[in-house]
Amino acid sequence: MPFVKGQRANPHGRPRVGASVANLVRSKVDPEQLIKGLLDLAQDTEVPANLRIVATRELFDRGWGKAPIVVELDEPPARTVFEPSRLTPTELEALEILLLKCADPE
Repeated sequence: MPFVKGQRANPHGRPRVGASVANLVRSKVDPEQLIKGLLDLAQDTEVPANLRIVATRELFDRGWGKAPIVVELDEPPARTVFEPSRLTPTELEALEILLLKCADPE
């Protein structure tokens, strides 16, 4: 089919498969078995430590939710409020010119 100018190439968009895949997985997998598998991995001392940590993290994330990320700043946040009193006379003049142009674009 040739491309027609002004017409969408795929008017219905990409087909959604996410929900069908999720439903398929849910129909084939027992959640209790998944949890048991993660617990077995997390507790097996013969499994490499990094895999045990991943299994433990998944159990915590699913059971209690992901831990919130806290960011502590050493400095106060940057000012986001416009303060004309901090502008130099040259900056005030430039601002006035811009505002006049916006008010009367001719």
